[in-house]
Amino acid sequence: MKTARRLLIATLLMLGLTSSAGPDPDTDAVMRVKLGAAQRLLGGIALADYALIKSNAATLTTLSGQRGWAALQTPDYELFSTRFRLASEAVGEAAGKKDIDAVTRSYHELTLSCVACHKYLRDERPKTRLRK
Repeated sequence: MKTARRLLIATLLMLGLTSSAGPDPDTDAVMRVKLGAAQRLLGGIALADYALIKSNAATLTTLSGQRGWAALQTPDYELFSTRFRLASEAVGEAAGKKDIDAVTRSYHELTLSCVACHKYLRDERPKTRLRK
C-alpha cells in the first residue's frame, strides 16, 4: 500500500496536481491519469488483485477531488463527480473486504458514472464554456 501511495503522489506531483498555488492543472492531463488508473483497476479486477484494485480506486478518488478534475462548474457536473467519487470509494472498500462481486458491482457504477458524465459534457459543450 505504501508503494501505491508513493506512486500516486509521484504521479500527481509530476502533473502538478497537488499544489493549490498557481493555475489550475490541465483537465486533459487529469483525465489521462484517470484513464490509466481505470485501466489498471480493470486489470486488477480480472486478476482478483485486491491491492491493485484498492490502490487504483484510491487514485481515482483522489483525482476526483483535484482542481483540474472539474471540466465544468455546474450543479449537474458536481453530481456526476460525487457519484464517481462514491463509486470509487465503494470499489476500494469492497477490495479491502476481498469481495470481488461487490468490487465488480461498484466498478460497474463507476463506469456508468464516467459514461454519463462524458455524454453530459459532449451535450453541454456547445452551451457552456469549458474551463481551460
